[in-house]
This record gives sequence, structure tokens and C-alpha cells, in this order.
Amino acid sequence: KHDFVARFTSRIEVPSLASRREDVPLLLNELALRAAEKSPDVAARFVTTDANGRRFARVSPSLVTRALREPLSANVRSLDALLWEALRGSDGDEIRVRAKRGVARSTPSTSPASSEPSPKTPRVEPTPVQISDALAAAKGNITHAAKALGMSSRFALKRLMLRHKMESET
Repeated sequence: KHDFVARFTSRIEVPSLASRREDVPLLLNELALRAAEKSPDVAARFVTTDANGRRFARVSPSLVTRALREPLSANVRSLDALLWEALRGSDGDEIRVRAKRGVARSTPSTSPASSEPSPKTPRVEPTPVQISDALAAAKGNITHAAKALGMSSRFALKRLMLRHKMESET
């Protein structure tokens, strides 16, 4: 509030995180360690201790790269949101970020034989025939059909069905 700020006799100007990009990897590690304090599951999966007894989070280079490319308009809060998004989507013992769907990334894949899909290939939405086949295989269960089609949720499949003027049998 302006009246509260007016009472201060001194001010300290702190540059935004966007102008201090070199701090991003350190902040990611610190935020991951704080998340590990709140959640034993996060600590068990993503935090390790080195020979000197220092704890650090296993953060993938792809997450650091994405964090460096983000605008981070809300500073550390933006970085924290990105970290929690990566924590939710990480499968192994390293905090990874998944590529945004439908957005082509500007960096080429380092190895063409990698197990992850190429970031330059856009996600293709299923055709009405594929949708009806998936619904038939799932016995009309929209949630199971959406998973079989690789969609994010049943709501995404429902919207797609509405767009194609398909009716659900449930």
C-alpha cells in the first residue's frame, strides 16, 4: 500500500529476476528443497546428498533451460509455479518439464533416437473415427477413451466430441 510504503525512510531497489538470469538455477534448487521439506515423497524422489552432506535437488537441464526462457513476470512465484508443474509431470528421479502441447520449441533435439517425442512435431488431434473407436474399446467410458487417445483429460475429449458434433452414449 502506498501509505505504508511512504513511512519508510530508505528504499532498496531489487532488480527483477528477469535481469538476474544467473540466479535461476540456484533458485530452482532452493525452491525444490523447500518443496521437499513440505513433502516426503518429493524429498525421497528428487533430493540427494553429496559427499559433504549438502542436499541438492536433481533438476534436469531442460527445466533450467525452460525457466531461463520464461518471462518470469511474477519473479520467484513464476519460477515456483513452473517447478510445481514439473514436479507433477516428472516420472523418474529427476525433476523434468514436459514440452507445452501444440507449441513447437526452437531448440532442436539433441539426439534423434531419444525416447521422448520430437518437440517440433505438433500434437495431432484424433479424428472422429479414432474417437468412436476409442469409445467403443472403452465401452463408452470417456475417461478411459481419453487416456487411450493420449489426451490430457476427459474434458478435452468431450470438447473435441462437441466440435465434431458427436454424441456421447453415457
